[in-house]
Amino acid sequence: MNRFLMFVMSGLLVLSLLIPFGWLFASKKKNNFAARSKRAIRINLVFFFGVVAMFILLSATGVFAIDDEIAAQLQIQKEMQNITPAIAKMTVGAGLAYLGAALSTGLAALGAGIAVGAAAPAAIGACSEDPKAMGKSLVFIALGESAALYGMLISIMIINNLS
Repeated sequence: MNRFLMFVMSGLLVLSLLIPFGWLFASKKKNNFAARSKRAIRINLVFFFGVVAMFILLSATGVFAIDDEIAAQLQIQKEMQNITPAIAKMTVGAGLAYLGAALSTGLAALGAGIAVGAAAPAAIGACSEDPKAMGKSLVFIALGESAALYGMLISIMIINNLS
C-alpha cells in the first residue's frame, strides 16, 4: 500500500506539470498567450503545493510508515552489518526543519534576485550619467545581495541545531 501511495503522489506531481502546460501549448488559440500562461502557472502552483501539502500530512499521520515485516528485515540487516541506517534517525520534526532551512535559503535568494533586478539597472543608469555615483549605487546592490546571505545563514543555523 505504501509503495502504491508513493507512486500515486509521484504521478500527481508529474500531472501537476503536464496538465496546465499541456493545455497551454496544445490549445489552438494563439492569441492572449500571456494571460493563458499566467493562468497555467497559477494552476500548476495550486496543484503542486496541494500535492506537497497532502504528502506532508500523510507522512505526519504515519501512512508511509514502514511495515512490521520490512522493519524486521531491516533489523536483521542492521545486526548483520552492524550499521545504523540514516532513515531510522529521521523524524517528522527533522524533516520539517530541513524544509524550513531550504525555504529560508530559497525565498531569501528569490527576494535578493528581485532586489538586485530592480537596483542594478538603476545603478547602471546612475553610473552612465555620473561616474562618481558608482560607489553609492553599489551599496544598494550589496544590500539586496545581503538578504540572500542572511537566508543562508539562517538555514545553516537551523541545520546545526539538528545535530
